[in-house]
Amino acid sequence: MSKILPWMILAGLATVLLTISFYQPHLLNDDNEFLKVFVRDQLLATLGFILAVTLASAASLHFEFNRIEDETGKPLTRSRRSVRRSAYSLIVMFVAGGFVAILKPLLPEPAYNSAVANSIAILIVYFNLSVLLDLTRTVFGVPAVSVIKARDNDKSA
Repeated sequence: MSKILPWMILAGLATVLLTISFYQPHLLNDDNEFLKVFVRDQLLATLGFILAVTLASAASLHFEFNRIEDETGKPLTRSRRSVRRSAYSLIVMFVAGGFVAILKPLLPEPAYNSAVANSIAILIVYFNLSVLLDLTRTVFGVPAVSVIKARDNDKSA
């Protein structure tokens, strides 16, 4: 799966959700009991769980990268930067989710306001799940040191 596909899905999902928010707000506003309850403390609990699991995966990757670098002498700068960016993006999304959960009850009455807040919450959850999937794929895609050394030997031969 290409790195651009999750961004395209996010843009498409945002377009659909925001269109629904303005033209059929009753589908996404607080008339929807699930979203009414979810975009409060449940949102933060979900994002916190994803954050904890993903940060554990990122830490595991960091230690594995250290081991690979020590044994092969090859720096994994791009991979480290990507994992670091993913971890920090989840922290930013957790904070954004907190703002959505706190500010949603303070929004004025038009139905589309709560629908837009709920749409943003859905987008944040999608983003977090995409990062979790990407890091999971990275964890399972890290080759053994012997494979890396064999590739280096093939390239130098």
